[in-house]
Amino acid sequence: MAVVGVPGWIGSSAANETGQRWMSQAAGQLRLGVPCWMSQFAGRSREIIHTLGADHNFNGQWFRDRCFEAGSTPIVFNITGDLVSYSRDVPLFFMYGDTPNEYVQLNIHGVTMYGRGGNGWAAGAVGASDGGVCIQNDIGGRLRINNGGAIAGGGGGGGGYSQANNWAGKYVCGGGGGRPFGLGGNNGARWPGGNASLTAPGAGGNTGQYWAGGGGEVGQPGQYANPGHGYSTPPTNPGAAVAGSSPTWQNRGAIYGSAV
Repeated sequence: MAVVGVPGWIGSSAANETGQRWMSQAAGQLRLGVPCWMSQFAGRSREIIHTLGADHNFNGQWFRDRCFEAGSTPIVFNITGDLVSYSRDVPLFFMYGDTPNEYVQLNIHGVTMYGRGGNGWAAGAVGASDGGVCIQNDIGGRLRINNGGAIAGGGGGGGGYSQANNWAGKYVCGGGGGRPFGLGGNNGARWPGGNASLTAPGAGGNTGQYWAGGGGEVGQPGQYANPGHGYSTPPTNPGAAVAGSSPTWQNRGAIYGSAV
């Protein structure tokens, strides 16, 4: 709850908000320099802090909802376990231009944030998908990142292979899924692509003579299919680690994929 406005009992309200009876210490909790006027306390709040453990099907809408619940108050997310977006179509964390917070602080504690991997090509030349974006930032430097771990875009899907141009028959190989958790191409492929795990991309389907491309590592495109006789589809692109506008990088850390 914010410090009351003017006129109001700012001193007692600031003490309740910050837990500090000395106004110089309360000013620090409210991110004000000393000296300052007590009237500057009006309407300000301490940071709201959330801690997130491991979740391999994380829905970024939860993150967005927490930002909006806080209003203009700055919000801090301490990331203590690996996070993976539930869908390659949805960034793990997304901050569009309407995000209201004074700032959003991400502290990554020795773990990895992932966009989800893309899917490999399937029989019938059914479309594969690009890897997913990890962080979509449209609030510029109001996003502050202290990356003590890694930020990774999802790997791209692997290219498919068919000996026949109708993409049917026994020599159809599906592309592998991109890391993490991209799905291998199937759709009736005699040799389907493998699904990716958290730690490895999926392998392309392989007859022993012909093969499809494997999925991409984090931040990397998928691999090409057998370049010999037959027909193939190209692998897909990886997702960005950080897309949109440039954040305030307090510590850049390990980055896999493009980043602004």
